[in-house]
Amino acid sequence: MVSCIMVNIMRLFAASSTEPLLHACKSKILAVLYEFIAHDQHDARLFLITLVFCIAAGVLLLLMDRYQSSLDLGSTTYELIRHLPLAKDVVLSARQELVMRLDGYCEVSHELFTEVIERIINDVLPVVRQSGLAGHAEYVTRSAFFSEHPVAIDMMVDVLTDRGFHVCYVREDSAIPERVDLNTGAISYSLRPSHKFKITFDARGPRDEIKALELAARMAESNASLQRDVRISHSVIPDHFGDIRQEQHEEELKAGRPGGQIVGFMGS
Repeated sequence: MVSCIMVNIMRLFAASSTEPLLHACKSKILAVLYEFIAHDQHDARLFLITLVFCIAAGVLLLLMDRYQSSLDLGSTTYELIRHLPLAKDVVLSARQELVMRLDGYCEVSHELFTEVIERIINDVLPVVRQSGLAGHAEYVTRSAFFSEHPVAIDMMVDVLTDRGFHVCYVREDSAIPERVDLNTGAISYSLRPSHKFKITFDARGPRDEIKALELAARMAESNASLQRDVRISHSVIPDHFGDIRQEQHEEELKAGRPGGQIVGFMGS
């Protein structure tokens, strides 16, 4: 009998969320009560226990459903945004595409890829090392290499990104005057591209970590000292209190009364 009641209570918690909540609670509780009455109508104590369990289960189910509904989106809202990717999926996909591009550079354009790596070693890394403690550097070049091979820009950005740097590429065209028409005064310009690679990276080093550890140790020591010095109250006994106590004791002996015991004197 008890096992049958418990099974129905467990079914109450497993009520389908597609049903209206109050209707589901009511139907499940009535089903439990009906089964109890059908099997044992005379045990009032067991009936009371069953009723309390059913009410508690219904209230708990109601609270659980309200909490869950406050965290979950509505079906219409979810259908509108479900096709948008999660941030972690974007990062994972970007990493996979980066690996595929680097492998493709090495296989399809091996010579150009090798030249880009040599430029990184000879031109970019010295600039980055000079700004190693700053966490950001800027490599600027007007070499025609990147204008003649635009894919080399992507190669450099991808290689540095794979090495843990954050790279932003900007191309700036400077107008260089070449010819002046004396009759009209018109000036002919030619554009000279300038390739800028803004490189940022994490500049935190062992020294910063040591400082953080030292700060944590000092804070721990400070908290420990505060805990040791905390006093709820402080008792002060005056210096002349011993003499007063002795005089009172002598007077009581002269009067023939038993000496009383003084517990103490509290002051601040």
